[in-house]
Amino acid sequence: MGCEASTFKNFKSGYEKMNKRYAQTVLTYENCYKISLHLKELTEELEHYFVDHKAMNLTEIAKEYKKMQGSFEHEFIISKQDTDFHSTYDTLIKKLPLLEKGLEDPILMQSEVENLLAILRENVDREKPNLYALSYFLADHKMIELSEMSADAKNRFIGQKFYDEVVKPIQSVINRSVRENASLGELYHKTIQVLSEMIGEWKWLE
Repeated sequence: MGCEASTFKNFKSGYEKMNKRYAQTVLTYENCYKISLHLKELTEELEHYFVDHKAMNLTEIAKEYKKMQGSFEHEFIISKQDTDFHSTYDTLIKKLPLLEKGLEDPILMQSEVENLLAILRENVDREKPNLYALSYFLADHKMIELSEMSADAKNRFIGQKFYDEVVKPIQSVINRSVRENASLGELYHKTIQVLSEMIGEWKWLE
């Protein structure tokens, strides 16, 4: 295609870095999301105990919370660094059985449940990260490096990194090659289609 060898080589290297980790990145995210969704649904059910006075075994709910503890943590869903969430979660595990015995204030416990549910809804319902970009990022970085960023900032950061380092250079070379040789147009469109699927609909990309 008339591509500069170095650009093509860099693209191949970047793609291989991403592709090597993609399957595991998807599996990890989807497993954490599935458990987080179940946790949200369980907490929504628990809310009915307070709002509708629905009969429930609070000790069993606390056991289920305990069983899920640590299995849903993901920087793009519920972060390990989210101290508000984990503090509330730990409180429910400890105090739901006490509430069942009449040893805790139901109003305070309802507030804890509502706080946990608000965090879960915000995090579980947010837009899914681009897992191609995340796979590329994780080739050379640790997830904890994103922990201080907001959810939107994390997505922008990994997306822009992937675009700038992998996608944009090869797009530029392909564009130039097509201008020099119009017969490459069909190949160009197929390549751009593949790249577009990897990028997703990131309107903030240059």
